Amino acid sequence: MFALVDAILEAYYAGQFGGGPTVEDQVLALISSLYCFVRLESPTLPDGSLGEDGVIGVVTPTSPTTTLAVPSEHAAVTIPAGAAPVPTMIVIRILPDEPGPLNTSLDQYPYFYEFSAFPEVTFTADVIAGICPRDNLDAIDANLRLAHNTGPDFGDIEVLPRPLGAVAGLDCTDLGGEEIGFRGSSTRPGDDAGEGWSSMRRVLAPLALALLPEPLHAATSLATIGVGGTTKKFSPFGIVDVTSNPGRLTRVEPAFTSEEITTETGATVTRTVVARSRNLTPIAGVPVVFTAGAGTLDGGSPQTILTDGNGQASVSWTLPSEPAVYTLEASVPEIDTPPLESTDPPGNIAFVPDAVFDTTSMTFTVAGADNGVLTALSCELEGEIRSSTGAPVTMFFDNRTDDEVSVFWLDHFGQRNYPFEGGGIGVPYAIMGPNGSEGDTHSQETFVTHPWILTTVFEGEGEFCHGIYLPLSDGETGGTVIVGDGEDEGPVFE
Repeated sequence: MFALVDAILEAYYAGQFGGGPTVEDQVLALISSLYCFVRLESPTLPDGSLGEDGVIGVVTPTSPTTTLAVPSEHAAVTIPAGAAPVPTMIVIRILPDEPGPLNTSLDQYPYFYEFSAFPEVTFTADVIAGICPRDNLDAIDANLRLAHNTGPDFGDIEVLPRPLGAVAGLDCTDLGGEEIGFRGSSTRPGDDAGEGWSSMRRVLAPLALALLPEPLHAATSLATIGVGGTTKKFSPFGIVDVTSNPGRLTRVEPAFTSEEITTETGATVTRTVVARSRNLTPIAGVPVVFTAGAGTLDGGSPQTILTDGNGQASVSWTLPSEPAVYTLEASVPEIDTPPLESTDPPGNIAFVPDAVFDTTSMTFTVAGADNGVLTALSCELEGEIRSSTGAPVTMFFDNRTDDEVSVFWLDHFGQRNYPFEGGGIGVPYAIMGPNGSEGDTHSQETFVTHPWILTTVFEGEGEFCHGIYLPLSDGETGGTVIVGDGEDEGPVFE
């Protein structure tokens, strides 16, 4: 039966069946029927197995050393003689460039390929896999390694040992543009044999490219700029920079906002974090745990959400109906692995890399507003809360204390600043007079994300801070700040 499958694949790759998605589906259906006919479990072949850059081959326990390469020759695997414990169908197919398919916080670089075995087997000897990088990489060659997933969860990844020689069947000379060399090899392929064999390979039928025996490849020495590794298991494969931890965890929405809250329903907001590697590749599948200090999350609190293909995890957060200050924490796991033992030569060892980010948690803070009257954030946030970009709005300040109140803007560095002529660091935008005097109110043009801190200085006692205030996030009106209510209401000494 397996000889018949080989014959079908040979005819398909030789173009005897024509081409196109319909023919691909028919060939796969025919192979599946043959498995059923001999009462073997039919292989579940993924989409793209016979696509533009996919390939299928069969190896058995009696097969000679066999190399399987995709039509572009940008991915290949060599299976030693006798390494397949049972008759096994091998599939290599290209994966999308984004998101990176590897369960890691390391930088990962396309191309990405999925290597599959049906049935799923552990080979009895190391197979050698290799992939071409799509682009010239801004990374040190020695730091680039082939890696593959070992399970479905974030952190389930293994960095593979480098092979001792070039990866048979791999030819990346049509990519990049840098000087040709092999990443992950202790020897550089010779140029003489490579030229002749490159010409021959261009005219060979696709099946011949897919299933060349090892003796032919041993005679070739094809130039390559690919990255190779040895393994006994198949899964999605890609190239990683083993020195690129930690990844990056960032917010989409600002860390601090003011939101209008109604006494009937409260308010519902969405908060999102993004997981990326150091080179800003989105990381899918990172478990983000959202925990609300108050209010409810759609799905309960705490709630774990996996990042999507854009590296984003979002949660819907319903705030209580009472205007106050509320917090939401987003956290990610930190997976530490034992330190590696040194090896000589370096790199000839498989290992599980750490899965870590530059921060393991971050907080979103919301100050609720009641009919446009803003709630103060803690003065202890001065220096942490900073201005960023946002829509223009107008804020109103009303001093209802018996003392002067200074209005300071906190700039993009978190400093009190009046960045105009006659101003500078520590200069207020306005000083409101006591309640009932002329100038006890102030109107300020500002932006949604710009914080304002209000203070009163008492001679001999120091500065009292009334709070930090942010305009409402809806971008329509900035809201109103009311300080006191005809008398001081317990300002905090700074």
